[in-house]
Amino acid sequence: MLFRFIAIFSLLAVIGSTAAVAQSFPVTIEHAFGETIIEAAPERIVTWGRGNHDALLALGIVPVAMPFSTYGGGDNGLHPWVEEKLAELGAETPVQLADAQDIPFEQIAAQDPDVIIAVFSGISAEDYARLSQIAPTVAYPDQPGARPGRRSRPSSARSSGSRPRRNDSSRTRSILSPTRRPGIPRSPAPPSPA
Repeated sequence: MLFRFIAIFSLLAVIGSTAAVAQSFPVTIEHAFGETIIEAAPERIVTWGRGNHDALLALGIVPVAMPFSTYGGGDNGLHPWVEEKLAELGAETPVQLADAQDIPFEQIAAQDPDVIIAVFSGISAEDYARLSQIAPTVAYPDQPGARPGRRSRPSSARSSGSRPRRNDSSRTRSILSPTRRPGIPRSPAPPSPA
């Protein structure tokens, strides 16, 4: 679990926090379906899966598109901390993708992404192959839908174009931890394998 959080943080830092030292490209990110090579610092990032946009926003990166949040999100599909962070960054609300079991491939492709981040998702190998035809796609390190752990941060940061900084971890943890925010429902734990 610790590895997953470090991986997403690294991926995000590579994608491009302006406050961090620039990452050199190309960069290769290993994940459950092999590896993804990101040739240049991405400017148009689409996220798929719960929490991927939270991690980007914690680093000051606004995706061009992210899923509509039906669980815990308001009528506008945004969690309160997402609304706060977008306002703090002076950013418009990203395109909100249909929040459904089926991935909205056409809606994602219409955003013309440079990279798709699906680290906190449950995409299948078939979904990954199809998303990868749209743009380089970074999947989860080993298990679908896994909750973040500290070790996923560096690979997330690396794929965003930044190098993780010491204080990024506390900022990322605070935006990724709804239990630290009063009044925000906690996601139910996935069922245990039998």
